[in-house]
Amino acid sequence: MMRDVSSLRQTHLRFFRKSAESVLTDYFSIELQKEVGSGYAGTVYRGLKTRGSNREEVVAVKHIRKSKVKGHLIDNEVRLLRMAQGNHVVHYRSAFECLDSYLLVTELCGQGDLHSLLHYLDSSEVMARDFMRGVAEGLEGLHEKLIAHCDIKMKNILISDKNVPKIADFGFAMLMNHSEEKTSICHGTKDYWAPEMFLPSPNFNPFKADVYALGVTFLGVCEKRPIKRKDDDINRIVRHIEDPRKKALFEGLLDPSPKSRSELDVMKRNRWMTEGGRTERISVDRLKPAQVDPTHPVHLQQPARRGRPPVLREPKPTVRSTDGREQDTEAVHHRQLTTPAGRRVRPPTRYQ
Repeated sequence: MMRDVSSLRQTHLRFFRKSAESVLTDYFSIELQKEVGSGYAGTVYRGLKTRGSNREEVVAVKHIRKSKVKGHLIDNEVRLLRMAQGNHVVHYRSAFECLDSYLLVTELCGQGDLHSLLHYLDSSEVMARDFMRGVAEGLEGLHEKLIAHCDIKMKNILISDKNVPKIADFGFAMLMNHSEEKTSICHGTKDYWAPEMFLPSPNFNPFKADVYALGVTFLGVCEKRPIKRKDDDINRIVRHIEDPRKKALFEGLLDPSPKSRSELDVMKRNRWMTEGGRTERISVDRLKPAQVDPTHPVHLQQPARRGRPPVLREPKPTVRSTDGREQDTEAVHHRQLTTPAGRRVRPPTRYQ
């Protein structure tokens, strides 16, 4: 049975009878500075949270419109994100329900998501292995808590300012009863689905599906492009991997059979994964912190109102005679029109 939306006020979301923007400024002293991402359900903003007279914290504010997402899904996301806290999971700050929307405040990972960084990764794949180790460690921590993420992909892996990969977006995550429990609910992006999720009547282990999605994600990172299911893309790429250690790793992670698919601890044993050191911080001009103009505050986007768009009308120019007196425009013929700034313009065609 679905949880009633009204029960959210007693569970994981604080409720305010005010608009979202009013709650941010009046109760939490969060100033929105910049939009950093958007999706179907809402928008993510960079915010500055004031903590005392001299302490400030940069946070990410996810603004979710109530018309796009059911309340029990937001409650589930907040509950599992709080349970999942770890070194490789985006840090939770607070969450609340307003009259018009939901707000989720987390740490801000300043370098963006993995998808946006593909073209800045090194050709030796040291960064790819470093990020893969971190995400596998974070995913292993989730599975130990019986949390299946169900939407592992490049855009849900954020990179912090210290080059630490963090798993984000728990909107589809599920809390299971035991590690062998199965589900028939298929969530996430189809390009990252495991083969067993495409069966006519799927009944699969979501933890095994997470492992497959991890393999698809980092196969794309090594290729520096998202992987597509069409045209047998995955099998073709794996067949052409030259390094036998790397090939063995991805063959295990992407095994079509969930029973013989590798476990996450393969990252600690595979020789290709264990060679090389830690990567240095990504350093490109595009990733430097954006300069924020305090004179131009950012406001939460409001849903567009239905109806006819407003008609914009240009103001009529002022018509003056040579002695400076205004005259009726309908009575003017072949005269110069003067704007309030003193510039002369050609009279409209209907007046000539």
